[in-house]
Amino acid sequence: DDLVSVRRLLGNRAGNERQFERLERRLLEKTEHLLHDEVHMAVIESIAGELLEKRTISRRTVRHFFSASPATVLLRCPWQPSPATKSILKLLR
Repeated sequence: DDLVSVRRLLGNRAGNERQFERLERRLLEKTEHLLHDEVHMAVIESIAGELLEKRTISRRTVRHFFSASPATVLLRCPWQPSPATKSILKLLR
């Protein structure tokens, strides 16, 4: 399980139980923030699609996905952007 692996890694960094809980909560909040952002989610979807298609991905390709403009990333995204995102894309064109 991914969460078990993360907790094991955090256990090596945290000095005590309180630090462990704070660090775990902070990292989960950061992860949720990234996953709720449409551009980051589109990048993640693009990377996942590349991995499913080719089974491996280079660091250069990952950097390319992250450095692409938000409009480019969202247009490549396999899911439909929200109406607000569509409005922003129209402004960027």
